[in-house]
Amino acid sequence: MGLLHINRRRFLEGSAASLVAAGASGRIAYAAGVTIGIVYVGPRDDFGWNQAHAVAAKALKELSGITVVEEENVPETDACAKAMESMVNLDGANIILGTSFGYFDPFMVDLSKKYAKVQFRHAAPLWTPALPANLGSYFGYLNQAHYVDGVAAGLSTKSNKLGFVAAKPIASVLSNINSFMLGAKTTNPNSSVQVIFTGDWSLPVREAEATKKEGARAQRRAARVADVNAAKEHMAKSRGVNPEDISDKEAHQAVKAKNDAQEAKEMESWDRRKEAQKMTEDTLQRLTKSPDQAIPKTKV
Repeated sequence: MGLLHINRRRFLEGSAASLVAAGASGRIAYAAGVTIGIVYVGPRDDFGWNQAHAVAAKALKELSGITVVEEENVPETDACAKAMESMVNLDGANIILGTSFGYFDPFMVDLSKKYAKVQFRHAAPLWTPALPANLGSYFGYLNQAHYVDGVAAGLSTKSNKLGFVAAKPIASVLSNINSFMLGAKTTNPNSSVQVIFTGDWSLPVREAEATKKEGARAQRRAARVADVNAAKEHMAKSRGVNPEDISDKEAHQAVKAKNDAQEAKEMESWDRRKEAQKMTEDTLQRLTKSPDQAIPKTKV
């Protein structure tokens, strides 16, 4: 049997013919009586994982025959099972989407056994054929997007130090981190990635603190590098040599000596301020206790 060769024109002609035939003999199918329950571990407007689902849910609401029920800020405890069961019993949900890693086992596994006519889908690749057939997984190739992020970060960094704030060290998250690092290495082989785990999926304050902490570290590292380079320039100029002739160790020692001297000067100034403040407080205390003795009277 010979190989079938299809060029672009033949493909388009065949596709158009198929569409005409389908339009003549059939009708477009719409969902009817579908109620989807979606449970979020955090707020729907978190500018991240939960909001991505919420945006999709909004699009689903605009489709004919589909009803969407949502509940946000549901922890990875039996609270998620209660929320899903309520959607099934009170709202008539026949599809449940559990969007957080910890919802799966045992909560969604147990619910899928209890409600065999309801379809349960979980946002992580955890389902296996040994589990109920009405339970399943959905997941995107997030690591590929993180690889692209890493490529951009490797091109953008000036310190070669990159940061990644993650929730928990599970397989899919570690895959995202590794992909980010591999992407960065393609454009900047000298780059490295510092990872901070917050311990939970939705902790905006801790995430911000971790980001700020890593930013402060990067600024300090950049400042140290700038100080060493400045020291090399100064020492090279005074000796009449090139900055490359000054070793990093010698430059570091010069920077340390300068910083130590500055710190000693600041401590001395601080001690003088504390002494002056104490004298002021002592004077005020004497005035408060015995104003007549503190200010001698004079004859007019």
